[in-house]
Amino acid sequence: VAPNALLGELTFEAREALGLHAAPASVGVAAGSGDNMMSALGAGAAAPGKFVMSLGTSGTLFGASDTAVEDPSGTVAPFRDATGRYLPLLCLQNCTNVLQEVSTSYSM
Repeated sequence: VAPNALLGELTFEAREALGLHAAPASVGVAAGSGDNMMSALGAGAAAPGKFVMSLGTSGTLFGASDTAVEDPSGTVAPFRDATGRYLPLLCLQNCTNVLQEVSTSYSM
């Protein structure tokens, strides 16, 4: 399903359970997008040639693309973002461990 395709509407009971008392009578439900994809859009990587690097628990580098990036090795994940563009993503797990190692190895 496309990220913005309307799949249905939130029921009154669900709105109440979620505390959405002030929500409009009709609240659409869509597939949406993932955390990395939304952070890419929020950081400005909404067009080809723009990249975002995020260093935290994991380290990621991603950027929008109009064409699919297929990596047989699996190093680059072939995601799509909420706009329907491709969002190739390179991820290093345990990034903070790397930063910790560098900071302790080279501290004065």
